[in-house]
Amino acid sequence: MTMIDCYGHDATSERFQKREYRKHPYLIDSAEGTTYVCFSRSAKRPIHRIVENGGNTEILWAFGSCDERASLKYTSTLNDPIMISEEDAVEG
Repeated sequence: MTMIDCYGHDATSERFQKREYRKHPYLIDSAEGTTYVCFSRSAKRPIHRIVENGGNTEILWAFGSCDERASLKYTSTLNDPIMISEEDAVEG
């Protein structure tokens, strides 16, 4: 298992959880008060979900396929790293 931050930087990288290395969006999809932001073309990648509800905005992230973004389980804040399999880890 490998720990990554909300942009996919591995915990052993100098870029891990450093704001100056945040990535620019590659794909943004919005519908019905929910926006998904992907940062790469990788098959599996960090995806940020932004939900606007009654004046509040919640931002959480998950790791997975962009095609499955609506069904992923979003539980981590942008400050929280998550564990993924070694095969899925892609630094870039």
